[in-house]
Amino acid sequence: MYNSVHGKFIATPLYNILLDGIYASASIKAGAETYPMGEYFFQSLFLRMTGAQEQKMKCICWELATNDYTYRYDLLHNKNYGECSNYYEKCNIYKDLIELIRKMQPDFSVYQLWEDLTIEQETLEKERKKWEKKVEEYNKKQAHAIIKKKEKETGASLNQDEKDKIINGLKSRSLPEEDFRQHIACVKKKTIISDLIHSIINMLESSQIVLWKQADFDAFSSCWPKNLKPEWIATNDSRLLEPKLQKFYEEVVYYHRNRCAHNTNSYQLDLPSLKTIADKGYGNQNYFYRFALLILIDEVFVRLYRKYQSLLGYDIII
Repeated sequence: MYNSVHGKFIATPLYNILLDGIYASASIKAGAETYPMGEYFFQSLFLRMTGAQEQKMKCICWELATNDYTYRYDLLHNKNYGECSNYYEKCNIYKDLIELIRKMQPDFSVYQLWEDLTIEQETLEKERKKWEKKVEEYNKKQAHAIIKKKEKETGASLNQDEKDKIINGLKSRSLPEEDFRQHIACVKKKTIISDLIHSIINMLESSQIVLWKQADFDAFSSCWPKNLKPEWIATNDSRLLEPKLQKFYEEVVYYHRNRCAHNTNSYQLDLPSLKTIADKGYGNQNYFYRFALLILIDEVFVRLYRKYQSLLGYDIII
């Protein structure tokens, strides 16, 4: 019963909360008289999503501590995850989850989370050619570096036969098939994340809430590939977000979460200055980016948690 209750909550996508918000707004009239409630509605929906994600983080820690007593001791005595709201807290829980998965499956790597997607054979062959070309270019650079190093050590240039021997030696190496699997997993991750964002855009564009912030939605729907690159998400076993996206999360999601949660606008004169508004990055300060990034982080944790539960022998049914 315990696992079932927590499991369903953790595995239910944050996407559903956004969908609930859109359904809730469907009965509101589209006239200009509803605009004053727009910011209030967006803050409420945003806080529901951030709150749910923070509770998921805590529930994941509770699940890990319930099943692994060593982790329980470490969690209670050495870890301080607070509200599980900032990037470092989320990233540490991400690493904890991977570490405990590895206890049961030592060869696990985070790229395996995306392997469930099936891609067409034609795409697979194209990606293999692309990957082989990339490996070939890398080997050429490596050969050049080895030649340069040997010439520096001996103080004389190598003849062509010696250079060819080094180049052919690298060429004769068998291609690292595990690297190709990782490359394909990255392709699948890009497809999954892109499809998820497109589903968010498609869901939002016909909703009432977009009318309140049309300019923000247009900026998000046209510029998200520049700010939410799939290759910046869960790139390795110790980094949930790449530095650029980590900074984006802190500035766009986390700081605004604190403003809303603690209602600082009611007692602090923290309106943005004209200089801040004129900054080219200010356009990213919109709720659609916040919703999307929360949902993408959630997607990673849902996939990790499902993997963890499957290794324990549990089957989560939502």
